[in-house]
Amino acid sequence: MHFFIDPLTFSFFYRALIIGLLLAFSCALLGNFIVLRREAIMSHTISHSALFGISLALFLNYNINIFLFLAAFIGILMIFALKNFRLMASDSSLEIIAQTFIAASIIIISQIKGYKPDIMQFLFGDILAVNQQDVLLSVIISILTFIFFILFKDKLLQITFNEELAKSSGAKVSKINFIFFLCLGLTIAISLKIIGAILISAFLIIPANTAKILAKNFRQMYVYALIFAILGTTIGLFASYHLDTPSGAMIVITLSLILTIASIIKKAAN
Repeated sequence: MHFFIDPLTFSFFYRALIIGLLLAFSCALLGNFIVLRREAIMSHTISHSALFGISLALFLNYNINIFLFLAAFIGILMIFALKNFRLMASDSSLEIIAQTFIAASIIIISQIKGYKPDIMQFLFGDILAVNQQDVLLSVIISILTFIFFILFKDKLLQITFNEELAKSSGAKVSKINFIFFLCLGLTIAISLKIIGAILISAFLIIPANTAKILAKNFRQMYVYALIFAILGTTIGLFASYHLDTPSGAMIVITLSLILTIASIIKKAAN
């Protein structure tokens, strides 16, 4: 019992657990569509743009959250523009954006004089980095994501499986896609302190892929993804505290173990 009780005596861990569970909820919603649309690299690109914002905030000594969300929004606009113009293959353009942002981040961090903040916490996650403002932002983002899901779930599913049919049926594809990207970007941005820029893509796609193995329909896929995300986040955070390891890494390792177990169960059942 001490494994679960001791960490909860610290306010930073309590805050991290709340944020982690809220993010698990949002990522279970968004991750399913990311997996079904085969756009996992998109989360990779947005996280790198958000990391650029963090680097700039550290360099200028400004509020991190402001630059974090602003940079994520710029990344979303770039992705949205590229998807509409289609000047090159989607995966290539997304990877170019991601690598450009990470290169710019490295240059900016290298120019910080004197004491350099520990950028590792934003690369791999750190439960010590969260504060009350992050909790409030997580609540707001989770509510907005849930409202979007309720309002546009059917249209988003239609767009996911047949975008041309969705257009012909009158769906405002560009508008819905943009709101989806915005929810995804906000979720990724607030996730960086817990999961880290390097590992956030895994946090989005592993629960959804695990659910896809076991689920028979989309509703089951969402429920399973939510269960796996919550389970992986909870166990990963507690393990991170006791083993003194980056929180994001432990959460992803836990989720990978759950995926492995689910795969074995599915294989045995067949």
